[in-house]
Amino acid sequence: MNPQKATEKVHEATERTAETLRHGADATLKTAQQAVSATREAANAQLDKAAAAVDSMQSDIDPTINELAAKAQALAERSINYCAHTGERLRQQVDNYTQATTRYVVDQPAKSMLIAFGSGAALATLLILATRGRNN
Repeated sequence: MNPQKATEKVHEATERTAETLRHGADATLKTAQQAVSATREAANAQLDKAAAAVDSMQSDIDPTINELAAKAQALAERSINYCAHTGERLRQQVDNYTQATTRYVVDQPAKSMLIAFGSGAALATLLILATRGRNN
């Protein structure tokens, strides 16, 4: 065989091999690009689903939070009103007792003085006994 023909055959075989490899590389690159694109689309779809789920949960949670806040506000208002009402009732009772005591003192001054003296003596006796108990 002629060396020039052999060189041409080698050159042709090399060109065919290179062309085959180029086609294979192009096909592989195209497949990889398609895989990347498909993966990107799948990831975007999943992110969209996740965003929709978060939005749905938020729309479910917001009314619940508002409802709880309204209930807490109503409870606070009822508590304030109850305390105010209880304080007012207590003031009225103290006023009633004060008026009753004043009437009793005006109507029964001698008895009132004896009761006051007896109460004072009893308290003084208790105080003396309590301080003696600590000293001993």
